[in-house]
Amino acid sequence: MDSTSVLPPELLQGVFDHIGLSDVIRASHVSQRWRVLACQHPTYCRRVVLHETAEQPSKSSLVERAIAQLTLGSTAPIDVDVVRYFPASELVAQCDRDFLRVLVDNFHRVGTLALHVLGRECDAAALYATLFRQVLDTRASTAHTQLRRLTLTNVALPDETTVFERVVSLRYGGQHMHDVRITVDWLFTTFPALEELDVTDVELDTSTVSDDIGSWLSRLRYLRLNVPSSPDFLALPSVAHIMHVAVVNPTAADAVTIVSHIGDGQVDVALAEVDEARRCQKLTLIWRLNGIIRDLEFRNFVWLPDVPNLAPLSYHVSTLSLPLSDWDEAVQAFPHLVTLRCLTLILNETLQSELDTVLHAPSVRDLFLLGSNDYHEPVDGLALERFLRAFNPSCKSRIHLRLDGVLMKGWSDGLLELLENGAELKSKWAQ
Repeated sequence: MDSTSVLPPELLQGVFDHIGLSDVIRASHVSQRWRVLACQHPTYCRRVVLHETAEQPSKSSLVERAIAQLTLGSTAPIDVDVVRYFPASELVAQCDRDFLRVLVDNFHRVGTLALHVLGRECDAAALYATLFRQVLDTRASTAHTQLRRLTLTNVALPDETTVFERVVSLRYGGQHMHDVRITVDWLFTTFPALEELDVTDVELDTSTVSDDIGSWLSRLRYLRLNVPSSPDFLALPSVAHIMHVAVVNPTAADAVTIVSHIGDGQVDVALAEVDEARRCQKLTLIWRLNGIIRDLEFRNFVWLPDVPNLAPLSYHVSTLSLPLSDWDEAVQAFPHLVTLRCLTLILNETLQSELDTVLHAPSVRDLFLLGSNDYHEPVDGLALERFLRAFNPSCKSRIHLRLDGVLMKGWSDGLLELLENGAELKSKWAQ
């Protein structure tokens, strides 16, 4: 006998409220009663997941479950998430066609749709590319479509459709597709309500740009580009109004174009450590003007001295964060840090007392030394004193020093004289 059979269904449904989809699916196998209740729960009904992994091909049973979830019926928007890697067997291909047919019939209930075809040999892309045409063919009007968020990887977009008129977020990747090109005007007309745009390995064609494109770009809150080259698109004047712009694999031309959108105002600059696994180094520029904050972000390494318009920008930099290993590069790129107040150094190598380049930052008051995941040597007090005397000769004020994840090895009297809070730090270190 099921020991939970005496529990009211409302109590079990309350338990399902606090667990995720995978646990609800497991719960559906406990007993017939649990299966009925689990399948009636919104978590089961509203998120349809059909995932293949690089190690595990799709099974017809998984497709059948996804079909069952789609047909349960729920007025609330549902999420559909599909990942495919492998060529389908005849049985799975038929299941895919059945799944697509049910998805078309229930498309008016889909609020978030993600279709990923990741395997190079996978043959599902052509099938899924017909989805939006079938939706138009079977529905006289798309006025009641609930689709708001769309993610497609290696699935071709239709040339003409009204299905996307209410989509606010588009993430589109064409890693395995050849010579994929999207005109900016097509994006504007097909996704008129768009607020977030994330494009990977797709060329953005700006050869024809309508007069109304400016107001459309100004409504974007987030733009992320991972494309071979994008200076023409980035040069559009309205890009200056987008709140967060991120460029992956930027060229020097991309960087120059992005920086050119920054006007007067306060700028924060953060240069991250190199991520060896991904061979990238994130540079973020945060621009503040009249209460408006914009983030300009480069997701992969860009050689800062190759971006000449960073030099005039340096007059507006108020905070600067960088790995110690990039000291020379950063100081060359930002030679006029006259408004710099706070400097953060990520200690990924040994402090040097003899520097080839020095800061010109007379207003620096705060120095933050941050430990690195890849460098764990303690900082010698005498070496830190020599660095502080050499790194910024234009500043005559004492420094307020903060340490995080940094071990100190000894304190010198000269170091205490240079620091505004030297006695406090030495007392903490002694404890």
